[in-house]
Amino acid sequence: KQFAHWGGLQRHLQSHANFRPYVCKLCGKTFHCQSKMKRHEGTHTGVKPHKCPLCDVRVSRREHLKRHLLTHSESKPYSCSACGYSVQQWMLLRKHLQKHAGCRPYTCVQCGRGFYSKDKMLRHFKTHSGLKPYRCLVCGKEVSRAEHLRRHQLTHSEDKPYECVICNYRSRRNDSLRTHLKKAH
Repeated sequence: KQFAHWGGLQRHLQSHANFRPYVCKLCGKTFHCQSKMKRHEGTHTGVKPHKCPLCDVRVSRREHLKRHLLTHSESKPYSCSACGYSVQQWMLLRKHLQKHAGCRPYTCVQCGRGFYSKDKMLRHFKTHSGLKPYRCLVCGKEVSRAEHLRRHQLTHSEDKPYECVICNYRSRRNDSLRTHLKKAH
């Protein structure tokens, strides 16, 4: 890899050296670069200025919007030879293939549980801290992850957009509809 400035090379080398002196005060995640920590801290605010022009999804960073826009594309060029699962990005297929291999190279130092991705292990590791930085503005419930807050907030809505095609069952959440389809039909 090439760098235009010496500072860029130094930051890149630090990313390999496990030197991560910058710590998020809200969740404890560490960073090798202060600017990356500041960008991360924005995830705790819930501010999502970038809206998808094709659906109601909002994201905090422009690059996340670009990645999200791929979900509206029909093209899924990367396929799993074992099960046929197809994705739009090579990185997602690589993670999927680790599941088939039973490869769990990332281990939680607190409880010993294994994970196939570093992201999942780090997300799990935070559960041991007891930190719950996300709070529902309606009822005050506190949760450890942003996606848990989004899922919880659906309980305050009367809207049930997920409908079973076989019977009249309706749900607020897509995963509840999937569970219904497996159990009832």
